[in-house]
Amino acid sequence: MTKGLVYKISGKLYDMLDEHAEKPRYASIRKIIAPRLKGKVLDAGCGTGRNFPYYLPATNVIAVDTNPRMLAIARQRAHHSKAKITIKQCNLKKLPFKENTFDAIIATFVLCVNNNKEAEKILGEMVRAAKKGAQLYFLEYVYPQSSIKKIFTKITALFPFLLYGLRYTVTEQAAKKNKSLVIEHKQLVYKDIVRLLIAKKIA
Repeated sequence: MTKGLVYKISGKLYDMLDEHAEKPRYASIRKIIAPRLKGKVLDAGCGTGRNFPYYLPATNVIAVDTNPRMLAIARQRAHHSKAKITIKQCNLKKLPFKENTFDAIIATFVLCVNNNKEAEKILGEMVRAAKKGAQLYFLEYVYPQSSIKKIFTKITALFPFLLYGLRYTVTEQAAKKNKSLVIEHKQLVYKDIVRLLIAKKIA
């Protein structure tokens, strides 16, 4: 899936590097999104379980990822979550769930560490596993709106790509191509580089 060096080397290294961005950037966003998810929820590409502390107690979460080193840390976080969390290692391109299984799906910075073709395939599996009417929540990185910042971001994009496999605006492109989805909401949630995208399964 992702070709990022950090994912291949160590789950602990990823978690340590991620900590520098988690508190100032991501934690406040997760606090808003996770409590919205109710019923049976798929946390797709859960990584080290950064969403886990924010789920409501009644939520039944199935958390999946391909990386066993990341999941080892996720299991530790699951013990401290108020929600019921079941962790599975699986290929996101071939999810081991029946159609129409989940009431909601969350994928934070997942599609954007894949190329367009892989992102479309992973999204297709999420949509297949979601119930009709389910909402899918995504966080992704996008290019800044300022022309100068955008140019600078493109120049420096190689570094986050090598570390994390990070690409920009991949999620929205994949969602627009999926005929079973409609994009309901788009919002910049950290400056002009991190975007929340909410899509709904309509068919």
